[in-house]
Amino acid sequence: KYLEPKDFIGNEYTQLRLRMVFDVKADGRKKARLVIDGSRTDVGDISTSASVAKQESVRLVQVIADKAGLNIATADIGTAYLYASTEEKVWCRCGPEFGIYEGYKVLVQKALYGLKSSASAFEAFLADKLRSMGFQPSRGDRSVWIKDEGGTYSYIITYVDDIMVASLKPEKYIEELRGMFTLKDVSYSGGRYLGGDR
Repeated sequence: KYLEPKDFIGNEYTQLRLRMVFDVKADGRKKARLVIDGSRTDVGDISTSASVAKQESVRLVQVIADKAGLNIATADIGTAYLYASTEEKVWCRCGPEFGIYEGYKVLVQKALYGLKSSASAFEAFLADKLRSMGFQPSRGDRSVWIKDEGGTYSYIITYVDDIMVASLKPEKYIEELRGMFTLKDVSYSGGRYLGGDR
């Protein structure tokens, strides 16, 4: 939300800096990400913890998939954190990269990379979406989601924005997720996930 440079922002808000971070991925692709300097905020009682799948859980689901004849698909959710809203009260001043809005103040409403609560906010957002698809978190690992298909089971593993689907028809769930998120690097080969091979 843009505010005029002269507009007052309440004392409950903290001013933070925005900056661009550039990187080159292992496969040579270039990446740019807008991040916020969230290390200077006091989040109070806002949750900042987020779980990720244990490596043992990933291997176990891969073994189950092999034994049950399930197919595996993997995908990455693009700009994942931006799907979730933030409860942190922060604002920034727009730099020249904002064009006509340079100098304006902006209230941050989305879970930007760099905010302390962004991982937790996105995890809760994704959990709501998976529940709406009929999945429930397992008791052994809250990042392993299970759906009873009536005689067989489907699994979705989450590691922040990296997804693995093990199902008789994983493409069904990939397409359902594609309706909610921008998915990148979708693979139906069942091969690599989190740097490990099946």
